[in-house]
Amino acid sequence: MCASAPTVEDLCGVWSRRSIQWPDGRSDTTTQVTWLQGRQWFVDLRRPAVDPAVSPSPGGECAPRMDAFAGRLCQHYLDRTQFMWHHTIDWSPNRRPDVGRLRWEGDTLVEEGVLEPYREVWIRAERHEPEDSATALLHNDTGRVALLLRSAGVFGYAVSRGPDGQTGRGPTDCEVAIGTIDDKGWCVSSSTRSDAAEFSIVVNVGTSHARMSADTPIASPCLLAGRWQIGELTGDPALLQTSEV
Repeated sequence: MCASAPTVEDLCGVWSRRSIQWPDGRSDTTTQVTWLQGRQWFVDLRRPAVDPAVSPSPGGECAPRMDAFAGRLCQHYLDRTQFMWHHTIDWSPNRRPDVGRLRWEGDTLVEEGVLEPYREVWIRAERHEPEDSATALLHNDTGRVALLLRSAGVFGYAVSRGPDGQTGRGPTDCEVAIGTIDDKGWCVSSSTRSDAAEFSIVVNVGTSHARMSADTPIASPCLLAGRWQIGELTGDPALLQTSEV
């Protein structure tokens, strides 16, 4: 095993991207990228610092776009530097497989693309232990699937589009969010929603079903709100509670 390669459990916690570079000289240091990693599962949210629809890039260059996805991170069993992010839920349909090589450079994590050329530099914001995380994979009667991940005092969720072939990228089609947990409850701090306001959610995960509610406007409901069936549950389910079931 390469001494500079991490394991998935080494990556547990919260990561912030410092930069991404491409071979043609383009780079991005302004997009706000948060990667929440649990023992196996992850949520990744990428919000442009400036709305490109309001402030296009100078010279007509391609501006950073909203992006987000969630799923399971797997390490190659032979080449331990190679990782694959399996996107269970994806804001961007029809994406190529997400494969990269990871290595440490001091306290910095460097990711280099395998199927697409890029170089990302990641900074650890919080380090968590693997046992700090719990994940629920969910589905409902409309055909949507959802992923709810908690790691220590941070949580993330992702809700897929429905099975009717929607390909739009509006907040009603797919929703990914990251937030924090404290004595006051669970509060979303950043999301793919068009409204930037923070909001609280209530999470009740049982053995076979889960029920969520959210303090969002009626005209723009949170896609996680409602009753869900549990497809898979990993970690301590007590971590996925804001009140008694």
